[in-house]
Amino acid sequence: MTTLFLLALLASPGITPASLRCEYRVDPPGIDAVQPRLSWTLASSERAQTQTAYQILVASSRDGLDRGAADLWGSGKVASSESLNIPYAGRPLVSHQLCYWKVRVWDKNHTPAEWSAVARWSMGILKPQDWQATWIASSHTALNSGPLPMFRREFALKRKVTRATAYICGLGFFELYLNGRKVGDHVLEPGWTNYRRTNLYVTYEVEDFLRPGANAIGVVLGNGMYNVAGGRYVKFTASFGRPKFILHLRLEYDDGTTQAIVSDENWKVAPSPTRFSCIYGGEDYDARQEQPGWNQPGFTEKGWEAAEGVDDSTERLFSQAQPPIKVMQVFHPVKISEPARGIHVYDLGQNFAGWPQITVRGKAGDQVRLTPGELLDGKGFVTQRSSGGPEYFTYTLKGGGPEIWHPRFSYYGVRYLRQEGSALVFEVASGLYTFKVSKP
Repeated sequence: MTTLFLLALLASPGITPASLRCEYRVDPPGIDAVQPRLSWTLASSERAQTQTAYQILVASSRDGLDRGAADLWGSGKVASSESLNIPYAGRPLVSHQLCYWKVRVWDKNHTPAEWSAVARWSMGILKPQDWQATWIASSHTALNSGPLPMFRREFALKRKVTRATAYICGLGFFELYLNGRKVGDHVLEPGWTNYRRTNLYVTYEVEDFLRPGANAIGVVLGNGMYNVAGGRYVKFTASFGRPKFILHLRLEYDDGTTQAIVSDENWKVAPSPTRFSCIYGGEDYDARQEQPGWNQPGFTEKGWEAAEGVDDSTERLFSQAQPPIKVMQVFHPVKISEPARGIHVYDLGQNFAGWPQITVRGKAGDQVRLTPGELLDGKGFVTQRSSGGPEYFTYTLKGGGPEIWHPRFSYYGVRYLRQEGSALVFEVASGLYTFKVSKP
């Protein structure tokens, strides 16, 4: 207790601003509010401390902000105890703009604190005309749950890139790849909306994914809630159209020039190995249909066709503001039973929303079928009577070694998982992913 008392005496008096946020998020990219709201918390070693005033500086460069050159906004000293949702009131902001900011406050004795650490945000695409891209789709994708489309395009970098930002909306879901690597750790992206009124785009900062010379972009689309055509269990059937996407990749070079790589009819498209996908009906994947290297430069586009431009509006495009869905926890089986020969049931220990990941071994054409459910029947088999069905996942092996797979665009409520298949050896029967909203 004596040590704690001495530490309290030695701590600096006053209050310090911390945990800076823009639109409730830490250093967010792709803000499309023309007056972003700025917030901070207060830290103090003293009791009953209060903020009596604040000052905000916003600059277009980190160096400028460090020098105190607030070329975008300097609020001056504002007598106020408010520290939540202070609207930006500086120079008009434009699409793609990068903004750095910091704040200091005055305490109850009207003594100024030290400046906070520097935070940042970037602007999204503020006007429909600033999208230089076109919505594109596959001309062979019907309004059903057939093979999902995958798209690709190559481009070359001839100078050093200092900043690269990708803005993308894929309906109903999408996965974005650059040079073979998936961009971001989000899943089931973007969020669901009334697609006739609102389509959400997601912003990624991707300069670390690029390399000198040749580069490749890949996009895989999922049906999601945008195209629910049925074929298995559905809560409703409805379609807003074929899966499609729009992408604007903005490159900033070290000489101050910029370049836009956008979705248009120059992209190529082919059927993906995902042969069936329905948001609540499950997913079927045929690994024999994989095309290794499809999302990397130098790939031979044999059998690929030109993407089709889709006449649609950018007026409904808005930046996705809510926290993304991420893989937050993995469950492993706590019990494995065999209610019939060749049928295994995995108990994951609790009920949750998720999907299975498996590691399998077998020959090309072997198949495993996975049926999730929340309950077991009287004989120990998985039943979907409480959650609706039929819903299941199938994976067809390509052969040649251990293969790891999980669905990407379908999930289900599950505690139990039924596994059956032809001449299949499981190396690992991993748990299921559960989805929780991540903290901002």
